[in-house]
Amino acid sequence: MTDASLYDIGTYVCDLFAANNRPFLLYHNAAHTTDVVLHAIEIGAFYKLSDTDNFMLLAAAWFHDTGHLFADLATHEQESVRLMRAYFAEHPIPAANIEIIAGCIMATKLPAEPQTLLQQIICDADTYHLGSDEFWKMDPLVKAEMEARFGKPIEHWKEKTYAFLQSHHYFTTYAQERLAPVKQAHMRTLMP
Repeated sequence: MTDASLYDIGTYVCDLFAANNRPFLLYHNAAHTTDVVLHAIEIGAFYKLSDTDNFMLLAAAWFHDTGHLFADLATHEQESVRLMRAYFAEHPIPAANIEIIAGCIMATKLPAEPQTLLQQIICDADTYHLGSDEFWKMDPLVKAEMEARFGKPIEHWKEKTYAFLQSHHYFTTYAQERLAPVKQAHMRTLMP
């Protein structure tokens, strides 16, 4: 049915990040991508996804931020979809599955409005760190990346982070139960 494997996709994406190094990608890089894949595996396992659904979810997780390498912040999801489609043109899978993967990638565009369980899982995997202790390591990287992208310091970051956490919500019951309480604790620490 397919000559695409998740191992090959992961290798391809990691090689893509290595070959197209963008020093300003302090957060949206291969490490973040790998984290999102691992979180998608964790959340997906809870929902006992079928092999096909799991493949589509993890393919989307691998590709979801590749667009940062070649496009600006506003259009990186569309570029990620383009890169994913180019990959699967060489490693064919059913066209319907490509559309589901594309939908998962596009669902990560903020503000997130996922329509399916797979879209909900990838959105929660993408923002998993907001509800974990990793938040305190990742938030400064997000700030540094934004400053590097825009070439100027960002003022009132703590307030902006608080507002983002306030506007964000998890979509799966898995994340709502396990991550949302930790995110709430982070918000109390950041509260203006």
